[in-house]
Amino acid sequence: MRRRARYGISPQINNQPGTDSRLGELKEEGFLYSKDLGNAKAWRLTDAGQRFLEDTDADFATDLENS
Repeated sequence: MRRRARYGISPQINNQPGTDSRLGELKEEGFLYSKDLGNAKAWRLTDAGQRFLEDTDADFATDLENS
C-alpha cells in the first residue's frame, strides 16, 4: 500500500537563505519534492528520501548498540 504524500508548508524564507539553500540541494539530490503555493512552498519526501532516512536511522541504531 502506497502512503499518501505529506507536505510541510513553509513561507519563502528570505531571512534564512541557508535553510532554503539546503532544501534546494536535497531537492536536486532527489530526496525532496517541492510545489509553490502562492507565496509559500510545500515540501515532501520522495521515495528516495524516505529510503535514505530509513537507512540513516538503521545506521544510527547500530552505532548506538555498538557504543
